Amino acid sequence: MRYIILIFTLAVLAASCEPQLQGTTIKGELTGAADLQVYLDEVQDGDKTVMLTKVQADPNGQFSMNFPDGLKSSIYRLKIGRQEIDLVFDGSEKVVNVSGDLSKLKEYQVEVSGSKAAETMVSAMQKLYAREMKLANIEEFVDTTENALVATMLVMKAVPIRGDLLNVHKKALNKLSLANPNLPLTATYQQALTQ
Repeated sequence: MRYIILIFTLAVLAASCEPQLQGTTIKGELTGAADLQVYLDEVQDGDKTVMLTKVQADPNGQFSMNFPDGLKSSIYRLKIGRQEIDLVFDGSEKVVNVSGDLSKLKEYQVEVSGSKAAETMVSAMQKLYAREMKLANIEEFVDTTENALVATMLVMKAVPIRGDLLNVHKKALNKLSLANPNLPLTATYQQALTQ
């Protein structure tokens, strides 16, 4: 009995000594990304970005970026070579994985895990590129999607700003304004809709 308690105690101690992952880590494995530079930018205002970091993918197209203080709720642009993808993070991410083929990154034909917001965004964009999402589906998406940034990004990417389509933009802006009133994107989107 004493040995069982000792073994159990040692196992608990060994498990507690494992290093805990701090902040947010973005890992990727993309076919065709061998030895390419990988950038992560934060989208500040519309298309204006601020580079947060860059790393080099290894010969197998694998990369890893760590942000010890985590990443805040925002829109991020992952750029690899000439390909890029916008991802929304809600600030709770620990490990985000991106995998697939680099040549399909721009069309969101990749797998993303570890971020509910990014997974929702990628899934919606995949449906959009496959022409499975019509205007009514986009409006429903805005109404039902939990993350206002995800809803707004989909509308901004999918729906032109013009008179007959302003309703869906106004729905997205209202959701964004309630959730993220101080985000620079909120003010820029408001200005774009009033011009």
